[in-house]
Amino acid sequence: MALPFAFRLSLYLNLLLASLALGYAELTFLPEITVFALLVSVALGIAFRLEGRWSLSIAAANLAGGIIAAMLGIWFVYQFVRPSGNLMTTLNFPTGLLPYLGPVLMVVMTAKLFRPKDAGDLWAMQGIGLTLIALGCVLAYDMIFAMILFAYVLCGVWSLTLFYLYREQLGSLGDSNRFRMGRFAGLTTAMRWVVGVLGVTLMCFLLTPRSPGGRWDLPMTNRSKMEIGYSANSDVDLGRTGHLDTNEEIVFTVKVTDAAGNPVTNLSADQRWRGRSMHKYEDGKWRNNISDGNLMLIDRVLRAPVGDRSPGRIGGPFNRGLIRNDPNALPELDPQQWTFEFRPETKAPQSDFLADPVMWRTDRTIPVASLIGNRLSSWIQMPDGSMVPLELPNDSVHRYRQVQPASVDPEWGPPLRVDLQTLRYLKQALPGDRMREFTEGILTKLAAQGKLPPEMLQNRNRWNQPLDAEHETIARALTDYLANSGDYRYSLNLDRADRKLDPIEDFLINLRQGHCNRYASGLVMMLRSLGIPARLVLGFRGHQSLGDGLYAVNQSMAHAWVEVLIRRPEVPPTPPRNENRPESTNWYFLSLDPTPSLEADADSNAISRWLGDTQIQGNLFFRDYILGYDSNRQKATSEVIVGRLQTLFQDDAEGGSRSIGWFLALGFAVVAVGVAFGSRFLWGKLHSPPEPSEKPSLASLIPLYGEFLAIAAKCDQEPLPGETPKEFAHRFAAWLAEQSPESEAATFLDELIGRLYAAHYGSLPFDSTELAQWSERLQRFQQQCLAQTAPTMQGNDAS
Repeated sequence: MALPFAFRLSLYLNLLLASLALGYAELTFLPEITVFALLVSVALGIAFRLEGRWSLSIAAANLAGGIIAAMLGIWFVYQFVRPSGNLMTTLNFPTGLLPYLGPVLMVVMTAKLFRPKDAGDLWAMQGIGLTLIALGCVLAYDMIFAMILFAYVLCGVWSLTLFYLYREQLGSLGDSNRFRMGRFAGLTTAMRWVVGVLGVTLMCFLLTPRSPGGRWDLPMTNRSKMEIGYSANSDVDLGRTGHLDTNEEIVFTVKVTDAAGNPVTNLSADQRWRGRSMHKYEDGKWRNNISDGNLMLIDRVLRAPVGDRSPGRIGGPFNRGLIRNDPNALPELDPQQWTFEFRPETKAPQSDFLADPVMWRTDRTIPVASLIGNRLSSWIQMPDGSMVPLELPNDSVHRYRQVQPASVDPEWGPPLRVDLQTLRYLKQALPGDRMREFTEGILTKLAAQGKLPPEMLQNRNRWNQPLDAEHETIARALTDYLANSGDYRYSLNLDRADRKLDPIEDFLINLRQGHCNRYASGLVMMLRSLGIPARLVLGFRGHQSLGDGLYAVNQSMAHAWVEVLIRRPEVPPTPPRNENRPESTNWYFLSLDPTPSLEADADSNAISRWLGDTQIQGNLFFRDYILGYDSNRQKATSEVIVGRLQTLFQDDAEGGSRSIGWFLALGFAVVAVGVAFGSRFLWGKLHSPPEPSEKPSLASLIPLYGEFLAIAAKCDQEPLPGETPKEFAHRFAAWLAEQSPESEAATFLDELIGRLYAAHYGSLPFDSTELAQWSERLQRFQQQCLAQTAPTMQGNDAS
């Protein structure tokens, strides 16, 4: 294989890997990037086959580039005026422009493929490929991209090695195709360099990690780091895609005791811990602003009589008359009530979580209070119905208590007082009729299956919505359909099928698999499309028992569910607080969980499961020890390693043999590895040829150079001490030019030394045919030299 061909192979393969890396990184941002990557791959293949045989003229190449640029400009403008799928609606400016740079760079690279190339063009193409990789590193983070990146680096080093030889040593040869080489010559050397440098770099990186400060992350990236867990971010973005990784970090611990102070050890495994409720949904995101609308659902505080301003009571719109510093601020809701004492464990900012449902009585104080030293400080109610602490302790740990009746229905909350504005606010549905038509179709299907009374499809109010008395039945039927019909499955792989649709519509209609946020959001919007008020609740479900009534809640237990506002006419209503303001009382929040337990993509193939698990574990390792590796991660890792090693020296509680066995096994493994490497080293030493006392000369390694030195010696020319072969050849050629100005020795010697350098330093050996050709050329060169220098030599002898 000729060296130029091998160089072109490495160059085009390098550009192909760069295009594939960026295509993978942008796949979830711009699905059409697949078309660009495919076209670029085809163009690279065609250009590789035509390189050296045909090329466009400069004018034709510029014309083709202009046409391509015009088409790209039209596509670029369309991205900003398209009705949906515009990244500028989900990514902030100018961040939203980053994914669009990928197709632009690909097109620029393609425009240079079919034009005549010099060394500058080759450097420009390598630079474009490096830019593609840099942009991909901004947009991607997982292990698959890292593998493509490694292949690109390896191929890049290989290509630059051949490019150096091609430009510096063989670029001046008249017919460089005569110099043969292996198909992948130099690749092994490039592999050694890449692995060696990467190993040293990785070791230095692990020993000197970055600081634990904030790092830039592309907002709303579909492939940014995502974990199962409760986010402190006030928004919930359903447009994000990627794989949800597990996170076992403890968020908080809670101590549960009964009225007598005894630990409660039988807490329900499905206990929910509510964080915050979300009411407003738009542009694929859940938002909650307590200033939007009036969501003061009930009088949850003890109000002082009119004119009562006794010490200890404070005023204000949401906490008038609240007893603030009373050590008995927690109310008695039930003689057998339970007390939950919460202690946050994570350093990240989180909500204050409460045992759900939060029960109270209208003639009692709020059932939650903060521990401020040795006293309690009651919480206050916010306009959205949530409760927050009125004051926080001086230290960083905020402990608080909550009381709850021992016997409580986990589905139903306390009675609520709701005004008409709140009802309208909780009924805000998606624009258009698609969601309503989809939900009506599900109801028709359920009625045909006998899971809904057929008359419910006919009994409608004047807005063609189900009657209030049927809201609970319909809500439970839709919940059961999502959770148990088998049409939907649980998955941690979040994807999008049609970006023209709202993420909730895309999930319900097309994907039919996802995690709890998607199921809860889908049920909320299905209910709202029918005029049934509902909201999304974020928190946790489940716990890990630590014994003695102490429970831990991890990030992996994060969950989302739905609260449906149901009017229960069987409960006597309470009078309105303001006769001039219409209100409805006897309303209750019904908690429903539509998330199915059946997981998607349940593959019975052991190999497929192993491959999937391997990919997930690889992504976790890459995330924890490359992207997210900092001093905190280093400290945690070292503690784990030291702890594991310490256990090897500790006796097992049941007899002490297991730890010793592990220690012996580890020692045997270390000894075995040492013996294997030592044997391999000794074998190499015993069977390797003895090293010469002096370093062999270039003349002894390459016979042609020895012949060249012999010819120079006949002309009384010898290399000076420390003079390189190339320097000596230039000096010898200059001397020959002085003897005979028309001599062409300089050209021949440049070719000869260049080829000798390629053989000696570039691992491009001579074959027998080429060696014979060069020997013949040296014989002719000797005859010419002796003929040109004969008069000078004779003159020197006569003198």
